[in-house]
Amino acid sequence: MIVLYFLAPILFYKMQNAALLVPGLLWSREKPRRIKIAALAFFLITLALSLLKINGAPAALAASLLLLAYGLFYMKRPLYLPAILFLLLFQGGLLAFRGTFRPAALGQALSYAFTNLVFVASEEAFLREVLRKKLGSGFFPALLLGLLWGLWHVPFQPTADYAAIQILHAAALSLVIDSVYEVSGLPTAIFLHSLHNALPLAFRAAFSPADHLLFFLGCCVFSFFVTKVTATNSARLYYGRKGKDEEDI
Repeated sequence: MIVLYFLAPILFYKMQNAALLVPGLLWSREKPRRIKIAALAFFLITLALSLLKINGAPAALAASLLLLAYGLFYMKRPLYLPAILFLLLFQGGLLAFRGTFRPAALGQALSYAFTNLVFVASEEAFLREVLRKKLGSGFFPALLLGLLWGLWHVPFQPTADYAAIQILHAAALSLVIDSVYEVSGLPTAIFLHSLHNALPLAFRAAFSPADHLLFFLGCCVFSFFVTKVTATNSARLYYGRKGKDEEDI
């Protein structure tokens, strides 16, 4: 499974959307039959659209809206808001420092967040529910998970600069997402990832190399703080309710 995961961007390097759906296919192997069929069908549709050079945004948007409806219902509440605010303030602040905020581009960013959602879900489902189970939880496993995730993207642009930046940035985002995943669930991880990808479109700017390092350090601090807070409050009502819900299921 891990070999197929890392082969995806090599085999589909000219069709990145198809490559992004491979992790979801691997994740669906142990899921009910209807999920397997849905994942395979969407992958084949996306692959066909890519080969025919047809814009697949409408199909991605339709699938993403269904995913959004499901995710909002199952999203765990306690930590997703602080994580969203962190990304908005920290990532947005770095981008604003480099350039200017473009209110007119908010529609474009929102549209991208939706059409990108299903591909992000494929990545996160495999990362959090397959790889994470093998690596374990905690700061260093989350860091390693992010490094592997960043390395996965390198074949799309096999240059030293892109590899260094992608790996560092993926490690940073992995720390943020993993710090809230345990409490806030997979839908939160998906929406944070999608927000992170869409936010730069609202700014006329790009991260500098120093910004990537600063973003990584900021994510380390956020991850450490959130992990400590959740560890010291594990007996709160929410955790008891979560355990009861799982027992009922």
